Amino acid sequence: MLSYEILEPYMEDIFNRFYEEVLSDEFLKTFFDSDEQIKSLVKRQIQNFKDTLKESDREIELRYYNLGQLHYRKKIPFVNLISGVDFIKNEIYRILIEKNLIDVYFFEVHELFEKIKNVLAYTYLELSFSEIYVGINPEYKDYPFFNYHYNWLLKLKRVIKSRDKNRIPELDSKKCQLGKWLRNREFELMCGDNKKCMIINDIHELIHNTAKSLVFYVFQEKYVEAYLLF
Repeated sequence: MLSYEILEPYMEDIFNRFYEEVLSDEFLKTFFDSDEQIKSLVKRQIQNFKDTLKESDREIELRYYNLGQLHYRKKIPFVNLISGVDFIKNEIYRILIEKNLIDVYFFEVHELFEKIKNVLAYTYLELSFSEIYVGINPEYKDYPFFNYHYNWLLKLKRVIKSRDKNRIPELDSKKCQLGKWLRNREFELMCGDNKKCMIINDIHELIHNTAKSLVFYVFQEKYVEAYLLF
């Protein structure tokens, strides 16, 4: 098991360079108020990583689920969050190479950081689904097509949360309620334009194909891939 003592002399430098990298970005630096805040964050990040190395898998999940919620609420883009995780990982690799310990700890470090990224991705995915209703125009609720797929989307959301295979909604675009309605004469008359009808059907099929991949990745517990699909 990787001992914190091996990395301890280098951790402050790693996180200082991490924040230098972050602050060099015009967008990311807007998330920070002062040098004092950065210094405080460096101390907290060092302690966080030290504690992580001592924890069980379940404890790590809870720690990074909470951290994922914090970053999501602050509207930190997922790609920037994961880039930061990779920065720390690569710096640790650099130290292990310098100390001729990379062969001993490479896979352990890789597994740890993949686990961290996976938990963060799951958190972002779950929270994104929980807020999916935002921006939906209420007037659409009077139309069958809205209710058909909104209910389908809610079922998909519950699957992401519960990871219960028995709750998976219909993934075949031709067999779901909306799919059946889109193949109905009523839809053709309402749509009026054949080209427009084809575009709507194509979008509907794309949504279902994406959902198939999303469900696959969720049940494989590959949440980074699932979130990037979302």
